[in-house]
Amino acid sequence: MEIAKDLGLAGELELSHRPAASRDPDEYMADLDGRFETDMERGFTSYGPHRGDFLFLRDRREIKTTGSQGEKRTALLSLLLAERELIASRTGNVPLLLLDDVMSELDSQRRRLLTERVSRAGQCVITATEFPHVPTADLRDTELISLGSDSSHKLRVA
Repeated sequence: MEIAKDLGLAGELELSHRPAASRDPDEYMADLDGRFETDMERGFTSYGPHRGDFLFLRDRREIKTTGSQGEKRTALLSLLLAERELIASRTGNVPLLLLDDVMSELDSQRRRLLTERVSRAGQCVITATEFPHVPTADLRDTELISLGSDSSHKLRVA
């Protein structure tokens, strides 16, 4: 994923899917039927495509077990940004991007790369628990929104 490289994630990143249900319709229905009573007791469906997993692989190894918190966050952000670009290319409209406290697990370089990337297209709201976590020095069209009457309590939005 080119976006992951742009955000400072080294290595070859790919997304893989691990299904949690049979793709054969007859097998799938038989498995659902076999779990029906237990699922009714539990109050939720324990089997099906919703139980599958998406896996990020970096250089063919699961980033979930080999990557730092920042690398995992960067991989997920690259998927989110790719999704945004796909939606924009298909609809002609760039979706509003909401990033809630994503900066706390990123180093300063990745924070800068992320804010530069999201500031180039569409609107984005970024929240952070610490004011300096959202770099805005070189960004145009950035607003600071006060969360209280004290001017030191501002939220940076890019």
